[in-house]
Formats: sequence, C-alpha cells, structure tokens
Amino acid sequence: SRNRTAQEIKHLLSKNGLALAAPGSAAWAFTKTIDGYEPQNTIPLSDEDGAKLGEILEQIENQDDVEEVFTNAA
Repeated sequence: SRNRTAQEIKHLLSKNGLALAAPGSAAWAFTKTIDGYEPQNTIPLSDEDGAKLGEILEQIENQDDVEEVFTNAA
C-alpha cells in the first residue's frame, strides 16, 4: 500500500535525522526518460556523506514496496 510504504520510508528517514520532502519537490532536478529519471545536474558529496547516503539508499531499497530509487548525488 502506498500509504504504508510512505510511513515506513518516513520512519526510516527520521531514524537517520532526515525527512521526506513533499511530492514533486525534487522534480525540478530530474528529467523523465524511457528508462526512469536522469538528473539534470549532480551534487558532489564528501566521502562521509556518500557513505551515509549509500547506507540510507540500501535501507530504502530493502523495503518490499520500493521499486526504484533515484538520486542526483555525484
């Protein structure tokens, strides 16, 4: 269920000191393609931030209802 998944993702993010943005709030950063979404620009991350992002993305992808995750991190 979409609502259950959103609540699970919100909980996962809050455990990591983050929050889920409003629907469409990051749409400006991506272009829709046949294969999904491509970032219009990328944001460089420090090694520490990249590692933290990797951990969070792994946790999100482990959710049964999550199909794809897109990021504009370099």
